[in-house]
Amino acid sequence: AVLSLVAPSILSADEGSKLFTQLCSGCHTLAGPPNAAPPMFAVKRHVIRRYPDKQSFVEQIVNWVANPRHTHALMPGAVRRFGLMPKLPYSEEQVRQVAEFIYQADMRPNHRPPGHPGMGHPGMGHPGMGRHGMGRPGMGGTGMFDPDCPDCAPGRW
Repeated sequence: AVLSLVAPSILSADEGSKLFTQLCSGCHTLAGPPNAAPPMFAVKRHVIRRYPDKQSFVEQIVNWVANPRHTHALMPGAVRRFGLMPKLPYSEEQVRQVAEFIYQADMRPNHRPPGHPGMGHPGMGHPGMGRHGMGRPGMGGTGMFDPDCPDCAPGRW
């Protein structure tokens, strides 16, 4: 018998990553810019604020994909921009694996919205880091995309 030294969570994350590419990447990018739906780093940020532990995060994603509704949208601006996500025929297990991957993945934006002043513009939190400190606490900001920043507002990208 062959003994596997790979942890089950690593296998699950790898499978979730593959499933994300197969099932979700046609509409969602991981880190931007947006395609036909919000980038997954933004989805993760909104979901994790409301559902910070892994179990509730995964359940929220599973329930949303099974039955997306305007009244349960955590990103109403994205729904206005892209429309409501359609109900998809994926199995609960597939969505669960993708949700676990999203929860575990280190996702960060890799683009700036058109016209975003970017690195080192006035009001920056740290020299060369940009206004929002690239998401580093204590660097003068909350992340490269701050919903309260007029340059970062979702309508800009």
